[in-house]
Amino acid sequence: MTQPDSRFPELRAELARLSGTSAQDWYPVFKARYGMQVAFEQIRAVHGDGAVLTQLFTCCTAVVPIMAAGLTPRYADIDADTLALAPGAVDATTAPDSGGGPVVPLRGLVIQHTFGIQGGEEAGRLAQQARDLGAVVMEDAAHCVTRLARGDDGQPLADVSFHSFGVQKILPTHFGGAVWVNPELARRDAALDSALRVALASLPDLNHRLGAAARMYRNQARVLAHLPRAVSAPARAAASRTGLLEPPIATAEEAGRLPYAPMVPSGWVARTATAALRRLPEADAARIRVVGRYREALPGLAGVTVPGGVLRGAPAPLLRVPLLLPNTDEAERLIAGMRAIGVFAERWGRPLLYPGVDDEAAFCVPAAPGSLPVTRDVSARVVALPTELDDAHAADAVRLVQEWSRHRA
Repeated sequence: MTQPDSRFPELRAELARLSGTSAQDWYPVFKARYGMQVAFEQIRAVHGDGAVLTQLFTCCTAVVPIMAAGLTPRYADIDADTLALAPGAVDATTAPDSGGGPVVPLRGLVIQHTFGIQGGEEAGRLAQQARDLGAVVMEDAAHCVTRLARGDDGQPLADVSFHSFGVQKILPTHFGGAVWVNPELARRDAALDSALRVALASLPDLNHRLGAAARMYRNQARVLAHLPRAVSAPARAAASRTGLLEPPIATAEEAGRLPYAPMVPSGWVARTATAALRRLPEADAARIRVVGRYREALPGLAGVTVPGGVLRGAPAPLLRVPLLLPNTDEAERLIAGMRAIGVFAERWGRPLLYPGVDDEAAFCVPAAPGSLPVTRDVSARVVALPTELDDAHAADAVRLVQEWSRHRA
């Protein structure tokens, strides 16, 4: 039996407590994307070359690990309610790729919980369809740390689940992440389970430069945020080039490469994440209050569509609440208005492979203009409202959307 990783026991125990799982199945990493790389590398080592099915409405850092591992990213359309892969997405693997080439074996499927929305039945169908083809089911839970998608039987759906403690995620930690390996994987795919656990448990310590950059990041970001953009942008770029600043997304990643090898977090990163996780229930409750406020006030407004996944069931502690406006210009006007009142609304997902990539062909993006119509429509019209707000700013955000809707009508 593979020996569990004994490092970072407090962090792993907290992840297990919050998720209702076992600490021995959690593996901390410096960044979640590098945990993804390890998983994809082991899938390729055990099962061979092939494709990983994922979505374009995502961050480029969720696709670069597929490429870094030597697998091929393939994309299917998303569901307008969940903003995750549509239930029929696996069917895309039965047709030739956009260049007319042969079908490549499906080695993995990534179910993304966009903004923390979990797909329920849709995710369950995707997982079963992928397993029927022999693919590994993976879960991108970067937007909903410690929350695992579960089936009707209450059991986790994914074979492997990726969680981020990074910048603009649920935790205020900036760095860190973890990979959860479902103990059921040993029954379904013993060779992969063993290889994956050994690889994750053997990751080297974080190097000194990255450890120092992680500790300095908060103060660096605070200083850069108060500088004029004409000064801050070149200063940020220079600091990133010299290694003094570890950026949320590196220029190498926008070009399709990961800039260094996978590593575990430093002790400082792990302690910071552990402390934040201990406060997570209180933070989740605050987000739920804001999500509830949005759900009460925004559905039904003229010109505003709230995806159905936001409205389903009890309010969840979403990272952001997405709105779909009539077009990009209207979306950008609302974002500008929100920021003017101190509410940092975002255009996350616009452009696709956010915040954009140097060469879409290198990322295997379908070239046909009519491909993935729901994905492209959502990307063009989305406004992502923050949920980490006090009551006053939440009320201001609601009021601004209501005023925008009245003026439009």
